[in-house]
Amino acid sequence: MRFAVVMALLQAMSWVPPAHAAGSQHGVNSGVEKIAARAEWRQGNVAYNLGHYDEAAKHYEVAYTLVQDPAFLFNIAQSYRMGGKLEQALDRYRAFLRTASADAPNRDTAGKFVQEIKRKLEEKKEAASNTPPEAGPARQPAPASETVADGQKSAVQARSRQGKIRIDCDMAGAEVSVDGKGVGLTPLPEPIWVLPGRHQVTASHTSAFPAIENVNVEAGSVAIVIMRMRPLAGSLAAAPVPAPNPAPSSSQPPSGANQGWWLGRKWTWIAAGSTLLLAGGAIAADLSMYSKINSSKSYPCGQDQYCYSTSDSNAINARMITAEVLGGLAAAALITTCVLFFVEGRPVSVAPVVGGMTGALARVEF
Repeated sequence: MRFAVVMALLQAMSWVPPAHAAGSQHGVNSGVEKIAARAEWRQGNVAYNLGHYDEAAKHYEVAYTLVQDPAFLFNIAQSYRMGGKLEQALDRYRAFLRTASADAPNRDTAGKFVQEIKRKLEEKKEAASNTPPEAGPARQPAPASETVADGQKSAVQARSRQGKIRIDCDMAGAEVSVDGKGVGLTPLPEPIWVLPGRHQVTASHTSAFPAIENVNVEAGSVAIVIMRMRPLAGSLAAAPVPAPNPAPSSSQPPSGANQGWWLGRKWTWIAAGSTLLLAGGAIAADLSMYSKINSSKSYPCGQDQYCYSTSDSNAINARMITAEVLGGLAAAALITTCVLFFVEGRPVSVAPVVGGMTGALARVEF
């Protein structure tokens, strides 16, 4: 009887609800992308709180490429606005309003910021147009030959005060940016001219984690940066390019050929393996008990009753208790496996909080 109960447990463990198996087929790399987006989001929060608004915007932009939620666009806009880059902030606020739902938090706040930034930009434009040019003494035009020579000399001097960055990447087709400005796709044909100092090089690809490297460049020298792209789990080829206007909700990750309900469930498989081991141990203990009963010598000790020696009786009872304990643990592990199967498949929820007319960020919950 106990052997039949254990076999029933094993059969129940191998059953997977079809609806949930199909429902979790939405994304191969959704769990991996969410982990990477959460790391970028946390780094962006640290940079934002330290007042490094440009760096915070870069991290939020990388997070948005992984999880297309409008809350990241709001955070990017906040970073640019706090950093004084009003044009970029205006573009991101408009993108947030374009992709966020009608009842999304911070929607009214973003609209107020759009009007405020537009007013500031118009005032700045009017002030520039009303400023009269400074009058100065008339200058005689220089000869054409002298002008060309001076221009070539100035260009040589300017180049001598700059440095170069040679960017090597182990993945073709990755988009490379230096200090937030795109410079092309790998492999880059020539080094990039930059001013001396510290620069940040970023490489991103739809089938790999973003790579970020910092490099110090000296005037007249060439700094070499090697970008090593780490492919996303289960990705063997480049993922399809996302649509220009992604869906506002991150609860529906993209589907693909490399996706499956079996991915992203680490603890589920640990619990399932434990269930198999415990069930196997219970079966082995049960079989050992019956083997001991059949091999032990019994003698009549009453009407239709047979007794065993003390040592044989103790051995049989020990095997029976072991089988019952292991069977109970296997049942508990089976229940845990079923719970983990549904818990680990929950989607990411990203919900912005009310920002008001301050520099508050949208909260991202993973």
